[in-house]
Amino acid sequence: MTTQVIGHNKAQTYLQNSIKQESLTHAYLFCGPPSVGKTTLVSFFIERLFNAVDNFSIENNPDILWIKNLAVKKDISIDQIREIKDFLKLHSWNNNYRVVIIQQADKLNKEAGNALLKTLEEPTTRSLLILIVDNIHKLLPTIVSRCQVINLTPVNAEDMREWLSAHNVLKRDTETVIHLAQGNPGVAWNIINDENSLNNIIKMGNVLINFIKTKSIDQIVEYIQTEVLNQASTTKKGSDFVQDNKKVLILLKNWLEITRDLLLCKYQQFARLIFYSFKEDLVQISELLSVDQIVQIIKLIEQARAKIMSNSNTKLTLEWLLISIKTII
Repeated sequence: MTTQVIGHNKAQTYLQNSIKQESLTHAYLFCGPPSVGKTTLVSFFIERLFNAVDNFSIENNPDILWIKNLAVKKDISIDQIREIKDFLKLHSWNNNYRVVIIQQADKLNKEAGNALLKTLEEPTTRSLLILIVDNIHKLLPTIVSRCQVINLTPVNAEDMREWLSAHNVLKRDTETVIHLAQGNPGVAWNIINDENSLNNIIKMGNVLINFIKTKSIDQIVEYIQTEVLNQASTTKKGSDFVQDNKKVLILLKNWLEITRDLLLCKYQQFARLIFYSFKEDLVQISELLSVDQIVQIIKLIEQARAKIMSNSNTKLTLEWLLISIKTII
């Protein structure tokens, strides 16, 4: 058993007790924010259900069907649900449970959702169906009602701090990572496993902070041209276009979070800051801008992200954004 879950102690205890007491239900729904640890907790659950040993592999176990990596598909089709039904009809190879895990289950189309509902209404013996979703409200209420819901919320700072310490994260970086992750271990994991990640995030934030403080557009334009646009595509369409503009979208996400931090500073909600390491600058800027100005900047950044997601010209969109923000400040 190798999976380590950060936080979610009540959920861990509940799942382990359900196994020990043989009180498992036929369907579980794991929901919570992206990167909060849903998939990790599912792995933890399955390992204990199968009394896993060191060489246990969820990926290669014949009694487990894990439907994932669905991002390339628009939705989950009825053919995939039929595959699930056929899989659950078969007997276990090791006299254990037959388990189906559907990642991003909120991508079920209407036809697939109705088919899955029939499977939930007529469960087979010693079978488990596990759904993983970021937003429970995107599922049919009738599907939700037939599942045991495991609702995961952001992990508290103390659990995150203990985990980061165990991974030898420097104390000077720990609080920065905790605030950036906002209780989502997956986000923290990506940051600490990429030596350039934290520096890049700070750099992305700094250029916006300096732009708003100085109202000088030169530095931010140079950064965008050298660090962002050279990796972005202005010719591809669809999913390829979005993938090639991944760094642009990350940049705008960070800028959106910084601007929302300005609002939090307005109301002295410092503990909730994402870019906590910028606190001094954020407080200073928040005193110079009105709430209306900050809200306008937030709306502009959201519009820019939407434009790029809709395949608008990346360079022109960023130029429009900078000019619009400069007009406001």
